[in-house]
Amino acid sequence: MTKIILFGDSITAGYSKGKVTDQLTRRIKVSFPAADVVNAGIPGETTREALLRVSRDVLEYTPDVVTLFFGANDVAENRHLSLADYEANLKQLISLIGPKRTVLVTGPYTNQQEQGKQRPLSRIEAYVESALRIGKDSLCTTVPLYEMMQRSGRPDEWLQSDGLHFFEAGYTQLAALMTEAIRKTMKGRER
Repeated sequence: MTKIILFGDSITAGYSKGKVTDQLTRRIKVSFPAADVVNAGIPGETTREALLRVSRDVLEYTPDVVTLFFGANDVAENRHLSLADYEANLKQLISLIGPKRTVLVTGPYTNQQEQGKQRPLSRIEAYVESALRIGKDSLCTTVPLYEMMQRSGRPDEWLQSDGLHFFEAGYTQLAALMTEAIRKTMKGRER
């Protein structure tokens, strides 16, 4: 049986209205009904914490595909990791998981009225550019989430009122992007 692990922070965990839900997991399972889809998202985490638990929560299960979706907390003022640390952590995570099994999702857009002081757009964009470069250099499948949200013309409609966590419509869009990338990664592994 194919095993897909969704590895990330609160957005991966499905954080909605103050609690963790199955918002993302449920949508991915619909696309891959024969797969074992495991959500390993933990609210508040950065790539630093991801490195501390990747062996226990991901590698131990020998997954076929791992979605790697961190960044929203890495850029946060109260959790801020330097760009150099973020890059080093991402590279190490991709190396440990294996680039042919990794779907790297860039950090998301956040509503600047709600999140601008905590997550300034200029910082988000720098971290997103870095993630895109790392994804390209490592040859892993990459989801340019920030770009896709901006391209939608209404990125705030993806988000709950806190300007950070995804609303149902946002999870539908996110799951569609991730599903496409997971399929691409699975085809690449078959070759």
